[in-house]
Amino acid sequence: MASMTVEFIDSSVLVYAHNRCHPVVRDLLTCLTEDGTGAVSIWVLQEWVNVATRRVPVPLTVNEAARVIQDLDSAGWRIIWSQVGDVIEALSMMQRWQLSWWDSLMVIAAQVAEASVLWTDDLNHGQKFRSVTIQRPFHD
Repeated sequence: MASMTVEFIDSSVLVYAHNRCHPVVRDLLTCLTEDGTGAVSIWVLQEWVNVATRRVPVPLTVNEAARVIQDLDSAGWRIIWSQVGDVIEALSMMQRWQLSWWDSLMVIAAQVAEASVLWTDDLNHGQKFRSVTIQRPFHD
């Protein structure tokens, strides 16, 4: 049996899907859920909750945000927890690639998830970090 490709999502992708109702991103999340190939990190979820419940035109309630996270977990998404070694590696990546701290931590989490794709609006489309390739959801 061939192994499925894991795809990691950034908090902005969750914001687009749940707060701005972009059909392209909603379809992406649906596909990753149905295929069982979605991955996200705890800190991405934390960032998303902060934005989705406070900093968007129509905020989600705390219960709605909790339901989204529970749905991801129930659907078998890989939820990545950062370890000390991951934080050290993110610091190294930050310095080497001149990335922000948060982007470095996200790329490391995608690598820990063994993702081949990282969906984000924060990095350059097609950019590679080892085996992880950046994809922008609205790239032409």
